[in-house]
Amino acid sequence: MKFVPKDMGEAADVSASSQGWTSHLKLILAFLAAVVLVVAILGRLMGAAAYYMPDSWETKLAGLTKFSESSLTECDTEQHPYLTELFKDMVKKVATRKLDYRVECLQWEMLNAFALPGGKVILTKGFLDSVKTKEGIAMVLGHELGHHERRHIMQGLVSGLSTGVLLEILGAGDSVAGAISQQIIGLSVLKHSRENEYEADDFGLQYIVGNFDKTESVTEFFELVLQEQKEKGETASRFSEFLSTHPLTEDRIQRIKSNAKLLR
Repeated sequence: MKFVPKDMGEAADVSASSQGWTSHLKLILAFLAAVVLVVAILGRLMGAAAYYMPDSWETKLAGLTKFSESSLTECDTEQHPYLTELFKDMVKKVATRKLDYRVECLQWEMLNAFALPGGKVILTKGFLDSVKTKEGIAMVLGHELGHHERRHIMQGLVSGLSTGVLLEILGAGDSVAGAISQQIIGLSVLKHSRENEYEADDFGLQYIVGNFDKTESVTEFFELVLQEQKEKGETASRFSEFLSTHPLTEDRIQRIKSNAKLLR
């Protein structure tokens, strides 16, 4: 029997190809690990930078964010005659920044409240029509004031700018690694936003505990939001929270109630 040696050229090519893919994968993983590290460091640096920015800078930015005057109205109504004075008392006792703090109301039917650069807290008509208790209103006012006092708005602006620059440097979208980097950065920003929401909740709750005799109604707004979500068939999950700027509403309600008991 004559021995015929096997051609190993094809096997050698397969082995080389496999090693090539392994090398590429290692490089991608190393790159992504570096991105995670850079994002973490950059987030802390930008947060610190925003914290030390002069209040006058934010006041100037406030001029760029304006609603139509026809949409704004007085917040003091027959139902909530105490609202403006409550906010003034809150500012006097817990505000430390040199901002033009004021509460204004927006003629929107949606149930919402938010903070704008420069010290503004905006309550919607839907909010005023729905939230009935003084504690519930004070909790939301304190929450939005907490965003100002903890400089979350400036942090968001600075973070957005730095994220845009980082994505431009990485060339996100031009490659697989770049596209994945974009998602990592986006998720990091979302996580930071959720942490800010908890911090603002704590700020508002501390005012309530120190200035109100009871805390049973502090979660009124959040319970209304949860009810609205259920009526719309919006189901929440841990995965949806992972992709959201806000924590799960159920978690916030339970957390606020638990902390209220601890602070008493």
